[in-house]
Amino acid sequence: MTRAILRAHAKINLYLKILGRRPDGYHEIESVVQTVSLHDSLEFETADRFELEVDPPALPANRDNLVWKAAEALLEGRPARGARIVLRKRIPIGAGLGGGVALHLDQIERDEEEAGAERRI
Repeated sequence: MTRAILRAHAKINLYLKILGRRPDGYHEIESVVQTVSLHDSLEFETADRFELEVDPPALPANRDNLVWKAAEALLEGRPARGARIVLRKRIPIGAGLGGGVALHLDQIERDEEEAGAERRI
């Protein structure tokens, strides 16, 4: 069984300038951020099927969760392989501290594509 743990550290904006709106509705920004010690974590294990566990359990562990959506996007079009992902959420939701751990799944995909590596999730 392969296992990996990633930490998604909270970030504070030291500088933020909104440059304009993109066609997809998001904004182009210019910013300087600093990470802090507070973090969420993602634990990955190989598994026979896809499974998401969240802590605290009040958070959704289904398709409404951004981690689920990001993992589905990573697994799309691949041979049926599973992963068990545990999200340990410690950064307060909506606090503006940049705790969107799903962004890390997207970064994993980009890093592997740049390196020409097979995705391992």
